[in-house]
Amino acid sequence: MKLLLIILIFLVCVSIGYFLSRKYSSRKKFFAELVMLLEKLDTDINFSKQKLAEIFKGFNANSKELATLKQNFLNYLSLNEQLAKDKLFEGITLLKDEERETIFRFFEELGKLDVYNQTKQLSASKERFQSFCNTACEEAKKFCPLYIKLGIVVGLLVAVLLI
Repeated sequence: MKLLLIILIFLVCVSIGYFLSRKYSSRKKFFAELVMLLEKLDTDINFSKQKLAEIFKGFNANSKELATLKQNFLNYLSLNEQLAKDKLFEGITLLKDEERETIFRFFEELGKLDVYNQTKQLSASKERFQSFCNTACEEAKKFCPLYIKLGIVVGLLVAVLLI
C-alpha cells in the first residue's frame, strides 16, 4: 500500500511539472501559428483579394488559443461592432499584457487600410510577432525541460522521504 502511495505521489509530481511546461510550449505554438496566419493574410490580401472572414475561415489553427482568437475575431466581423479587447481575448490566458496590446492593435487595424498600406502593416506586425515567437521559443527551450525535470526530482525526493 505504501509503495502504491509513493508511486502515485511521484506520478502527481511529474504531472504537475508537465502541466507547468505546457504553458511555454503552448505560447511557442501560438506565436508560430500567428506568424503563419500573417503570411497567409499577406498572400491572400495581395493575390486572391478575398474578404477577411473568408481568409480566417480558410486558416486551420492547431493551437487551441489561436483557434479561440480566430473565432472571437470572426464573431466580431459578423456582428459589425466595435472591437473590444476583452471579447477578442476571451478564453485566452497565456499572453502577457504587452503581447495582448500588440495583437489587439493589429486586429483593430486589420481590414481598415488599402491593400498597399495593409501589406506594409502586415510586414511590420509580422516582425513584432516573430520577435514574440523567438522569445517564446527561447522560454520553451529553457523552461519546458526544467519543469519536467523538477517534477521528477521533487517526486523522487518525496518518494525517498516516505521510504
